[in-house]
Amino acid sequence: MIEVDPEARRMGAEIRYIIVDNVEVGPSSLVAQKVQDLVERFRENIGDMEALARHPHVRAYRKLFWSMKVDPTKTRPSPEALARRVIRTGRLPSINSVVDSGNAASLYTLVSIGLYDLDKAKPPLRVKVLEGGVFKPIGGGESRVPQGMMGLVDGQGRIIHLYAHRDSRETMITESTRRVLAVAYGAPGIRAGDLDAALRLFLEVLKG
Repeated sequence: MIEVDPEARRMGAEIRYIIVDNVEVGPSSLVAQKVQDLVERFRENIGDMEALARHPHVRAYRKLFWSMKVDPTKTRPSPEALARRVIRTGRLPSINSVVDSGNAASLYTLVSIGLYDLDKAKPPLRVKVLEGGVFKPIGGGESRVPQGMMGLVDGQGRIIHLYAHRDSRETMITESTRRVLAVAYGAPGIRAGDLDAALRLFLEVLKG
């Protein structure tokens, strides 16, 4: 389903993924209690920005971003961005049952998780070092991709994810989604088992 190009693997790309069929995307209220439980547990474990910055996963993603010539204090790895939001506000954004489950799992494990409508993301999918291109992020307009950053590209050549940072609106989860591809993105210093654990937690929250 997903290949990691040799150049991307040399830079430190490591992924795990699962496919969830027959999904019914519902309101955030379906998973709200489990999400809030994980938010509270996260805040008990990591209560401030200094503790967050010391976490080995945060340090691993930051180091990877620097190696891609991306400043992680300006373009934040997705789990750090979520965590900083929760530390500031005490809550995660509410989108829908699938996205909220992924965000909660990513927050608690500090592992980057991307979610895709598999009927919109056309295989084969590849993690590769990008040579520029156009990206259409969720919640934003088109942007140019810096050369040298890694991303997930589908069979039509569309960039549907910037590595450990942001997903594309072209393959985003909506109420019509029935097949979900969930990808955990790693970095040197993050164990493969941690990626698997993040995906298991996503399923646990989603399925109850």
